[in-house]
Amino acid sequence: NLDLSSDFSIEVVFSYSSTRTNDADVVALYAPNGLFDTLYYSIRYGNNGRLTFTSNNIARIITDVNTVQPNILHHVVVTKKSNVFSVYHQGNLLKFAVVPPVSISNVHVQLGVRFNGKLDAVAIYSHALTSDEIARHAYLLN
Repeated sequence: NLDLSSDFSIEVVFSYSSTRTNDADVVALYAPNGLFDTLYYSIRYGNNGRLTFTSNNIARIITDVNTVQPNILHHVVVTKKSNVFSVYHQGNLLKFAVVPPVSISNVHVQLGVRFNGKLDAVAIYSHALTSDEIARHAYLLN
């Protein structure tokens, strides 16, 4: 059972075949809510190779243009420690932000919404991975 009110990490390894003008969700954590789902957190790509981390469907962390390129394997980790979210790419910290808490219940995981590519690995941890653990995972995957 996933508790998103405490610390956690989302780790994904993926590649995609073309840049999108609209963002594509690589991993989304949500709650079914009738016609419209409640989106808690997501890792997205699109808009000229940018990675975006969203909370409550609001972009909280947006990376620089060309962070992710097509046809290359990308290791991305988002960690939550207290209310600080950090985004790592290929083992390196890109950005972090303080994000307001989200009221969470009935969490589901959805992979690859509007996603044109390959998911190699997805892991969700019930703790915030350390920067050393993230660097080691990135090294082992390359």
